[in-house]
Amino acid sequence: MKKLSNKQVGETIVEVLLAIAVLGLALGGAYAIANRSKNTMQANQERYQAQLYANGQADSIKRYVVDPKNKKTVDKFSKNTYFCITQPPSLELKLMSTPPPTIYPSECRQGLTNWPDMYSISVKKITDSDIKPYKFFIEVSWDSLVSSTKDKVNLVYGL
Repeated sequence: MKKLSNKQVGETIVEVLLAIAVLGLALGGAYAIANRSKNTMQANQERYQAQLYANGQADSIKRYVVDPKNKKTVDKFSKNTYFCITQPPSLELKLMSTPPPTIYPSECRQGLTNWPDMYSISVKKITDSDIKPYKFFIEVSWDSLVSSTKDKVNLVYGL
């Protein structure tokens, strides 16, 4: 058996445990920062996608109103009538319930590959029937994948 001399140097168990604790705190902090960054990126992507759907709905409204055969339909809308317009090429108008819908028709829902009905789209005319320029309030809402809240993007569009 080897004898230990008093001149041997090494780390004590306390030093090793302290080093592991410091390393654990550093790794935990890095994980928390990375997780927050991922959640922020996901929330921004959801909001960006919702804004794209709102802009697409505004473009569809413009195309629908410009078409002479649809002009009378838009003139007949009363203030605060909720609807959506299906995506091109069909551009069909889908009326919804008033006050704001709680259940959206499938034509008024958009989504991504993994979540096909994630976004609900509603539009309401916010000017009286024959007052021009027409103004529309577009709302895109969705259940956030990051938090447990319902998020929304609003857009006011005038023609």
